[in-house]
Amino acid sequence: HLPLAGIPFGVKDLEDAQGYITTFGSAFHTEDAPALEDSELVRRLRAAGAIVVGKTNTPEFGYKGKTDNVPFGVTKNPWDLTRTPGGSSGGSSAALAAGMVPLATGSDGGGSIRIPAALTGLFGFKPSRGRMAGQKTADDPGEIAVDHVLTRSVRDAALTMAALQGPAADGLGAAVPRLAGPVGERLRIGVITVTADGSQPDQEVLAGIARTRALLSGMGHTVSDARWPFNAVDFGRDFLSFWAFSAAQSVGFVSKMMGADGVAQLEPLTRHLAAQGAALSPADFQALIGRLLGYRAAYDASFRGHDVLLTPVLSRHAVPIGYLS
Repeated sequence: HLPLAGIPFGVKDLEDAQGYITTFGSAFHTEDAPALEDSELVRRLRAAGAIVVGKTNTPEFGYKGKTDNVPFGVTKNPWDLTRTPGGSSGGSSAALAAGMVPLATGSDGGGSIRIPAALTGLFGFKPSRGRMAGQKTADDPGEIAVDHVLTRSVRDAALTMAALQGPAADGLGAAVPRLAGPVGERLRIGVITVTADGSQPDQEVLAGIARTRALLSGMGHTVSDARWPFNAVDFGRDFLSFWAFSAAQSVGFVSKMMGADGVAQLEPLTRHLAAQGAALSPADFQALIGRLLGYRAAYDASFRGHDVLLTPVLSRHAVPIGYLS
């Protein structure tokens, strides 16, 4: 039995799918040869019976929380064409929300599955690092991206995860079982609304959190306020530094292949991030990794006080195209 037999799916254009060009949303890669083989995620989806029907758009190298690029232009939100479907898996979220496919791949380092799912009314789940088959281990704090899918329901995501996860996930125990129905477990749920810079989300987001709290309490869960287990301002700064370092690596590859002419083809934000990342010395980077390990330890320790942490995905909803220029 193939659990995804006959299900059509789109592939985010950061993933290889045999026979399709992987452009990474960049003009630099639009003339590349088609991929000769699938990525591990695509391979396992095909092995489960799903059928690739095309690639979905992504910002250049996945560095933005919205989806536009030079070769393919702006991806719009099917619910409102003046709004963005988010990013970096925004092409996948738009394809699902528009009814093109019931399943599409995504990848998430800093919200790239969760943001587009939140902005298009979908379910977007980033599994724990090391949980999915073929993914890097959970030990390296630099391996922040996880490949998974976007779906229209929790049930579809659970079905897909069961087909994609490892038989015994790295350091995380046995694979998540297939569930036939509600389990009746009661959870301690901590809620954080304040953003890293100390501000509150807009009223629409706060109202959504309040509705969710009331729903969870009505289901019998214990819901209480929580606080960031580390200095959120410092974490935000360090995360952006790490993001910039990643961009510097991508631009460095382009420079090695094509020199200054290749780098000139890249978008301004990519080059800007890369310049910031290139300014980090090896000692700076090692210190950054040390701080990231500290944030992770504090985060893990905070779960002694709650089982689940509920936070808004973004501090505002229905972000207009052009809001992030």
